Amino acid sequence: MIRLRSALLFDARLQARHGFYAAYAIVSLLYVAMLRALPEAWRELAHLLATFSDPAALGFYFIGGLVLLEKQQRLFDPLFATPYAAAEYVLSKTATLTGLSAAAIVAVRLGAFGFEGRWALFLYGSVATAAFFTLLGLGIAVGCRTLNGYFVASTLYTSVFALPLVEPLGLASWPALSALPTHASLLALESAFGPEPSVRSAIYVVVWLAGWTIAAYAWALRRLTREREAGAE
Repeated sequence: MIRLRSALLFDARLQARHGFYAAYAIVSLLYVAMLRALPEAWRELAHLLATFSDPAALGFYFIGGLVLLEKQQRLFDPLFATPYAAAEYVLSKTATLTGLSAAAIVAVRLGAFGFEGRWALFLYGSVATAAFFTLLGLGIAVGCRTLNGYFVASTLYTSVFALPLVEPLGLASWPALSALPTHASLLALESAFGPEPSVRSAIYVVVWLAGWTIAAYAWALRRLTREREAGAE
């Protein structure tokens, strides 16, 4: 626990030093201004798309930058020559970036709508989605050598997980999309201002997002462990 606490403090300072907090603050202010300027009929859909695509997914790109920065600075391999465990590395990076994303999501919603609407399932979905994308990004980044390589690989993954967006945009409706975690994410985000979700829908959102996030954690940890073992050979 002491190592994990130290890792959390280190990552928070590192992210602040590299401008992550400032970037989130600027993005949040821009979204608040945009949402408040939109006509009332468009604001809820715009809020849904903004929450899904930026504050929740920024961690996906920032984690890639962090991991590759550590590799370029030759900190990655020596880091794991210490008692610092791979699980602590994954948990620290995920917790700090997810917390930052959650703060941005709450700030945008409060700035644009105040306390209007429902919050419980919305907050759960926002945090779980941010954690999932951060873990996904970490798992991809540890296997990449360059930023360009990360962007190519990440585009393949995000293209798949962004498919459920076709439903709120009215482009298509495919039952198979419910297998993706982002389908549950969108249901959670829609619960803020849409019809009250049924108990069945709420259970689906909670269980499905939790399951996918746990799976993403296990996958990212396995990828990191393999990279660590390869570096030690």
